Amino acid sequence: MAYNALQATFRDYVSQGRQLRGNQVPGIPAHQVSAEAVYQHTSGARAAVEVFSAGGLYADDANTVREHTAWVVNARLGHRFQMGVFEVSPFLGLQNLLSARYSDNVRVNASRGRYFEPAPPLTVYAGAGLSHRW
Repeated sequence: MAYNALQATFRDYVSQGRQLRGNQVPGIPAHQVSAEAVYQHTSGARAAVEVFSAGGLYADDANTVREHTAWVVNARLGHRFQMGVFEVSPFLGLQNLLSARYSDNVRVNASRGRYFEPAPPLTVYAGAGLSHRW
């Protein structure tokens, strides 16, 4: 588990004639939390669940546009096994398991109010690792 707190504020910043001293620096969340639980069986089976906070930041210097905080859940399943001199590790992953609505990217001080690029809902991916021990 990890927790990060950061107070990033302007010390002396004037934008378009307005003093923005004390405003939070946009694009930087004040708090972030992440946690992961992993299970690995002696047979080679693996499972993991990850939870993290996303958002909770301002999108503009004036601190008038804010991205809400969302909780995102990801999961992975996999198995590791020997195949001759190789180790093969197929896996399947689910990102944003609960289809949380949050921004994958925030365009700080974007024109025409186009600050937020939404993250995709539930995404499924798969792959495999291959390794050889010399």
